[in-house]
Amino acid sequence: MQYLKHIKAFFIILAFLFGVITLLSLIIPSNVLSAKSIDVTGEKTAIYNQIADLREWKNWHPFLMQVDGSKQIKISSDSSSSLNWEMNGRNFSIKKVSADSANIRFEFKKDDGDVQDIYYSIQQHEQSDLYTVEVKSIEHLRWYPWEKFRGLFYEQAQGPFLEMSLKNLKDFLEKGSATGN
Repeated sequence: MQYLKHIKAFFIILAFLFGVITLLSLIIPSNVLSAKSIDVTGEKTAIYNQIADLREWKNWHPFLMQVDGSKQIKISSDSSSSLNWEMNGRNFSIKKVSADSANIRFEFKKDDGDVQDIYYSIQQHEQSDLYTVEVKSIEHLRWYPWEKFRGLFYEQAQGPFLEMSLKNLKDFLEKGSATGN
């Protein structure tokens, strides 16, 4: 009978620790922002078209550049405003939610319910053909403690990926303008 007291005490302590962790996670924000920017030389319409038309993302977006050479990625639907694909048994979708002359908003969804809002903005420097392209990714976290604690590391994971996508966009656009395409 003595061992039952120890088991009961163990489960009480375990429940208490889970409660404390859950309460701590509630003070962590539910939306996590990661933002990066880069300066690009070129025409605004060319920059805007590469970002606004999802079919063009294969030219510069690291995730979709793999489509041509990979058998793991299968695009099930693609248009200028929405894209669905499967990779390694998981389903992903991205759709354009809104756009104006300088800002474009997308919604990215994974099959596990994770949702990100992705915002691109294009701002021209005064009297030049230099534009600042900024991307902001907002991850919407559920209330689960493990999701909230994952959010603490979101910037470290997402930041380099956003930087790579902007660098690829810049390289693609500036290479195209240098060759006259």
